[in-house]
Amino acid sequence: MCYRKLQPLSDKQLEQIEQLVSFPIPADYRSFLQQLGFGSINELLMVEEPDPYFIRNNFADYMDFWQWENDEEEQALNGLTIARSIDGDIVAIIDNISTPFLMLPRHAESPLKFPDLSSVLSFYERQYDFVDNLYFDPYFEWEQKNISVGRDMIMNLQIIRQIHEGFLEKYQPDKVLNAATQPKYIMRKIGGWVYFDCLSGSSIRVKYQTSVKERAVEIMNYINGLLEQALTNPTK
Repeated sequence: MCYRKLQPLSDKQLEQIEQLVSFPIPADYRSFLQQLGFGSINELLMVEEPDPYFIRNNFADYMDFWQWENDEEEQALNGLTIARSIDGDIVAIIDNISTPFLMLPRHAESPLKFPDLSSVLSFYERQYDFVDNLYFDPYFEWEQKNISVGRDMIMNLQIIRQIHEGFLEKYQPDKVLNAATQPKYIMRKIGGWVYFDCLSGSSIRVKYQTSVKERAVEIMNYINGLLEQALTNPTK
C-alpha cells in the first residue's frame, strides 16, 4: 500500500545509479525505484539514495563485527548501500549474481544474503510481524508535526484515549496498523497518517504531503480542539 503522491525515478536517474558501480543492478530493485522512488517501509526500513562508499567509509575498520566467507567481505566493502533499518541493519547490493542483496545485521554475527528484493522485504515482514501490512511511505513532499499531550503519564493516557475516540467519530481512515497498542491511521487524503501513542500517551504525530497540507491542517486543528477539551475535562 502506498500513499497519494509518489516520485518515481526517471530513466536518467536510474542510469546514474547504475553508473555508481561496475556490476549489474538487480532488475527488481530498479523496478522498485521506477515505480515508487525513495521512502520508508513501515517506518522500519528506509530505502534511501544509493551510496557506494557508505560501508567502506563507516565500517572498513570494523568488518570483523561479522563472520565472512570467501570474498564476501570485499564484496561488501565495494557494495552499493541502498537501505538501512531502524535497528541499524545495512542493506547493500553486491557483485554476486545468485545473491546480489547483502544485509549487515546490527545484532547478528553473520551477514545475510538474499536472491532478490522481495526476499529482503519478506525477512522484515517476518521479523516485525507485519502480517501482510507492508506500506510504503514516500519521502516526496512530506512534513510531520508532533502534538504534545503533556508530561503526566496517567493523565496523558486518559487524555489521548479521549482524543482518539473523538478522532474516530469524525474520520474514517483507509487503514489502521497496530490498532491495539499504538494505532497508526493511514489516510490517503493527506498522503500520510495519524499516529496515537497509546502506550505512554505522550504525543500524537501527523505526517502528510505538502500538496494536501490544508487537509492535514484541518485534522490537526480538530485534534488540537479535542486536546483543549480533554485538558479541561480529562475524565469524560
